[in-house]
Amino acid sequence: MLDRLSIPHKLYCFCALSCAARRRRLASGDECAGQHSIQPEGKNGVDYLKNIWPVIDLATAQPPAARSSSLLTKAVEALEEGRTQYDGMLASGTQSKALADLLARWPQAMERNSRMQQNEAIAATITLIARVGDTSNLILDPDLDSYYTMDMVIAKLPTLVAALVSLNQSYRDYEKIQAAPTGWHC
Repeated sequence: MLDRLSIPHKLYCFCALSCAARRRRLASGDECAGQHSIQPEGKNGVDYLKNIWPVIDLATAQPPAARSSSLLTKAVEALEEGRTQYDGMLASGTQSKALADLLARWPQAMERNSRMQQNEAIAATITLIARVGDTSNLILDPDLDSYYTMDMVIAKLPTLVAALVSLNQSYRDYEKIQAAPTGWHC
């Protein structure tokens, strides 16, 4: 089953399992449950990040033909729901509007230049994720295990996804060059 999941989903599952194991230890009394609690801003940040993940799915879908209208619809609906609920609380309106505007132009832009559109969507998504992490205080968690998990989700994972997409794009370009017939040899 794991081989059918995209890389972002695999990493998200890893993060979720890490958090679930930590929560289970806290609930079972293996650790002092009183020393860790999530603030309301942090919960809002986590919930907003769940609304942002469908945009990452859309932007990282390979090949570009896989970026179907159903993925676009899911991404737009999830982002709008998150914007409505959390932009006011997390002061992320500017960043989420930029991403929403980009998604509104998605079908036309994909016809012209899918790589540029994909890179813009990833950059705008990373900017929104960083803003949500900063304003919800998720990144300021004093507990070391959850700090590293949150740092991975907020800072490292989006950058890793962008790097993997870039690597995939370069590989596809290389494949096209290798497959192109040439009339001359070096």
